[in-house]
Amino acid sequence: MVLKIGGALTILALGALLMVQSPAGPLQRACVALMIGVGWLGMALNGRAAPAPADAPSADAAAKDKAARQEINNNIDAALDHVVALIKNYLAAQRLYQTDLAGLNKGLSDSSRESMFRTSSFG
Repeated sequence: MVLKIGGALTILALGALLMVQSPAGPLQRACVALMIGVGWLGMALNGRAAPAPADAPSADAAAKDKAARQEINNNIDAALDHVVALIKNYLAAQRLYQTDLAGLNKGLSDSSRESMFRTSSFG
């Protein structure tokens, strides 16, 4: 609180000093006047009373809050389970695809060897 009052007083003092000592144009004077206004606003707002603390939540509100958190947790768990299932399905499909590619590569390799032997035997 002391820091707020000190900051506001400093802004007021510097603003007044700038206003008096600087041969500034109308725009600079307006900016300094605005700075002084901010200082006065800070002083005024500093005197306001702090808001009263909120009452403790009732048992019903606490139960509703707990139920809402549990529902959020259940939704998150369901979403994560779905993501895990998708990853497992992707990995299974990837293994099948990899096996198919390995078979195709072997077939292509065997057929290219056979064609190499055929062309070399004719030559």
